[in-house]
Amino acid sequence: MIKKHKILTTLIILFLICGAVYLYRLMFPKYKVANKEAATAFVYEHQDELNELVSRMKEAYEEKEHEKEEREKKILLIETKEFDSYVFLDDFKWLKRYRIIAIAIDIQDGAYTMDILFSDAPAGYEYFAVYYSENDEPLGWGNNIDLVEEKEGIYVQRGSYYVYETEKIIDHWYYYKCGT
Repeated sequence: MIKKHKILTTLIILFLICGAVYLYRLMFPKYKVANKEAATAFVYEHQDELNELVSRMKEAYEEKEHEKEEREKKILLIETKEFDSYVFLDDFKWLKRYRIIAIAIDIQDGAYTMDILFSDAPAGYEYFAVYYSENDEPLGWGNNIDLVEEKEGIYVQRGSYYVYETEKIIDHWYYYKCGT
């Protein structure tokens, strides 16, 4: 009788825990962005907010205390777990609904770039992101390898250990996927 009572109690507790987890996921979903269509929808849906995020990230980047000549080589990388420690990100709490690894901003060839790296990538790829290009030019993965337009609007870079593809979504916004 005691064993049946313990088993029944354990089953009820497990059922309640599963129900609580299910309700939590309904109330606080984590949206996946794992393909070109989802990346495009993400940018279109949040275009104004993303452009404002770029402005705020530029300000935060400029506030970083490093020498101007070193700034070209520095990246401001904010991982998801650090979002709460940056006050300017308080206006961008909606980003937490997405499975994002990090947001990064840096300067390449004198122009700002900002990446939003997603947790989920298409099959066969390790990295997947949308990025902002201040000069509205597609960006490559490696510095010494040419980015070649293989199909109309799709740029590819093939390195010794990776294949990188990027395509424009809207003005200044692109997506990329990279497999190693």
